[in-house]
Amino acid sequence: MSLILGALALLLSAPTESGWTVQVFAEPPPLNRMHTWRIRILDESGAPVPEAAVTVTGGMPDHDHGLPTLPQVVAEETIAEKNDGFYRLDGLRFHMPGRWEIRLRIEAEGRVETARLELVL
Repeated sequence: MSLILGALALLLSAPTESGWTVQVFAEPPPLNRMHTWRIRILDESGAPVPEAAVTVTGGMPDHDHGLPTLPQVVAEETIAEKNDGFYRLDGLRFHMPGRWEIRLRIEAEGRVETARLELVL
């Protein structure tokens, strides 16, 4: 299934342990260049999760190293999408081909959820 959001396509989607969903909208990630993902967080009923605090970790499990940058997630504050579960993940850079894992820790609505996104470049 392909979902288009503006000029961006749904690149990845992953569940949390309690049934929330994290969707990543982006162009295919470039190697060795900084880029941004647009993410959306939905609860188990499919409703947007606003005002979440999201932290990012990850790396290359097969090479036993972390991310080469310190990505940050911020809420998108456009009028049309305010409180619609959209966030911007800035500061990603994948410096080599291979299997990458991105882990998101989401604090919202009085709970903590985690999601693991995996991609191969």
